[in-house]
Amino acid sequence: MGLLNTISSIMSGNYGKAGLRNMETTSEEYANRYNPNELIKRIESRSAQIPHTTRETCCLALLKKDSNLRQVAEVWSVYYGSKRVALNQVDHYKKTGSEVFSHALLEKLEDLRQVFNDNGTY
Repeated sequence: MGLLNTISSIMSGNYGKAGLRNMETTSEEYANRYNPNELIKRIESRSAQIPHTTRETCCLALLKKDSNLRQVAEVWSVYYGSKRVALNQVDHYKKTGSEVFSHALLEKLEDLRQVFNDNGTY
């Protein structure tokens, strides 16, 4: 239920710009600390010790760190439950994060969106 509540909160705009700014800062730290395989393990871990907010931040870190955007799209699709929800999350981050995310992260989000579209997903 925690993940659904967080997604619902994010989609309704209740997450806040400060929360998004903090997510990008933390994702940068994770991107510097972990390689892509370690980030994927943290995202896909079934351990209750890794909170859903950490997993979401790891998704952003993976986007920053991994140059294989097709792999990132697959991991996001599995984590968010479907390709459609993952694409919705990309769009949400682009819209709500436009004032607080770095230009580089916004460009990566657009590139990830293009990967979803190029694969004929929608």
